[in-house]
Amino acid sequence: MIDKIKFEHLKYSDINEIRLGKLVKNLDNEYTPTMSSLVDDLQAYTKKMIKNAIVVIAKYNKEDIGFIATYCNDLSGRKSYITSIFVKKDYQSNKVGQKLVDIAISDSMKRGMRTIELEVQQENILAIRFYKKYGFQKK
Repeated sequence: MIDKIKFEHLKYSDINEIRLGKLVKNLDNEYTPTMSSLVDDLQAYTKKMIKNAIVVIAKYNKEDIGFIATYCNDLSGRKSYITSIFVKKDYQSNKVGQKLVDIAISDSMKRGMRTIELEVQQENILAIRFYKKYGFQKK
């Protein structure tokens, strides 16, 4: 299935802001805790991501099924930050998340970043296991 999934870097535009916003809303209830419970304003958060982060969307046929947002703006520390990664539950275990992280790592390296950090909720055991496969360490 992974060979039929397209990965697209989103450039900042009103259309892509709307597209990302729809995807974030659709994914919101699939995760615990929900993203809307972690941020004050989901729409403002989506706008911030599309404007300031490197956003890559995974698409199967014509359906957006996941995304990753990575900030590569800590130039002095040469650190990038994965702030969000979500894949629709129906498409998990198909290496979509793995490919999104691979793209984030590649994008970070191209921009001269040496490390990547992220935050994950303690209760999100599946995500913690996923990140450990990549060598992310708990701080």
